[in-house]
Amino acid sequence: MIVQRLQAQRIRCLQTLDIQPAPQINLIFGENASGKSSLLECLYLLSCGKSFRTKHLARVVCREETTFSLFSQIGSNHSLSTAKLGLAYENNRLNIKANGKAIKKTSELATYLPLIILHQESYRILTEGPEIRRRFLNWGLFHVEQSFLSLWRRYSRTLKQRNLSLQQGGEVGIWDTALQDAAMEIDRLRVSFSQELIDNFYHFVGVLLPALEGISVSYYPGWERGREFSEVIRDSFARDKMLGYTGFGPHRTDLVFLHRGVALKELISRGQQKLLVCALQLAQAKVYSRRTGKSCIVLVDDVAAELDSAHQNVFWELIKELNVQVFVTSTEALASLPNKMIQKRFHVKHGYVREVL
Repeated sequence: MIVQRLQAQRIRCLQTLDIQPAPQINLIFGENASGKSSLLECLYLLSCGKSFRTKHLARVVCREETTFSLFSQIGSNHSLSTAKLGLAYENNRLNIKANGKAIKKTSELATYLPLIILHQESYRILTEGPEIRRRFLNWGLFHVEQSFLSLWRRYSRTLKQRNLSLQQGGEVGIWDTALQDAAMEIDRLRVSFSQELIDNFYHFVGVLLPALEGISVSYYPGWERGREFSEVIRDSFARDKMLGYTGFGPHRTDLVFLHRGVALKELISRGQQKLLVCALQLAQAKVYSRRTGKSCIVLVDDVAAELDSAHQNVFWELIKELNVQVFVTSTEALASLPNKMIQKRFHVKHGYVREVL
């Protein structure tokens, strides 16, 4: 997928925006607080209906304004077909249209504009709790397995009913079979996907951090490995009833990152963490491409902040090999990025964006 045109009005300091990006690497450069990250935010909003910078859409609106609007034309490297996405925020409500038809669920946006992002807070996927890593896994499965979203929703609904029965003293057993069936199917999909993801992660780590040995990643299904989920649910009933919720299942899944057997976040530097996150996101993009035959879009917000020029060069070579559309921000012309790799440059100053030839 590629963004062929991007238009925006009243997004943070960007009063108006209208650009036609290149199909591969687009450099967005300018001084701090000029609006570079806001341009990436526009793309992120179009992909999932929310911001990566705030939970409140009202804060995305340009100062002294109450509404914003976004439009994009999405194309493909493999066909002439295009899709048109539009977002309008007014009266504290987000209205979404795809090809002129209203969309009620923001999850539908991601099918038109699959997007991954690297920014200053991306290291949290390695250092925070399992929820952020589950979201990462679910993103990949949502895009490569058509059945995953409906399956996950069915499991979540059943889990909610089981928890309610646990709290109210109702009949729990009536939910167990449905919960087990959905859990085992989700686990089957996750096992296959996570193994492919981990294999690709190891490959990219070997290229980006060849001297860093002892990194391991393992998939934790949400219950003790090697045990049947039906057995776990049965044996944990008394505990679940006492606590009032189901303690084991796919809602507890995690990817466990270790360095020489110790939690990875305890032993490596912030720069190494950033490179490992780069490897993880590159692996996600690679698996997406291999499974779907399409390419996702990659946003890179200020990659130069914590990477030296040597590691930046390696990163850009890997990006080039993936053949994805990239939007990268920088406070300068990004000397580490070879001129021949940059297809278009956009300079941002005081909220105005212009293409630089």
